[in-house]
Amino acid sequence: MRDVLVSGFFIQTFVAITCPNIYPKPFQTVVCPNGTGYGSMCNITCEEGTIMHGPDVVICERKDEDMFGHWTWGNNQTYCKGILC
Repeated sequence: MRDVLVSGFFIQTFVAITCPNIYPKPFQTVVCPNGTGYGSMCNITCEEGTIMHGPDVVICERKDEDMFGHWTWGNNQTYCKGILC
């Protein structure tokens, strides 16, 4: 919620918290069945023959009173890397 000044009065409005779209890295598939809103989960899979670095499921959360969401993978987006022979 945030306060907005309208015609000299403050009213409280609700702001939808969303996370940025996840753009798949090479060798990766991302599925977010319920979108990117607060509380949504995305599943990340790697192509056969690659190794995943990071979590395979991320959730849209927010810190404190931020108006923007963030994914729970930490500092770096999950990625898939080919296995060297």
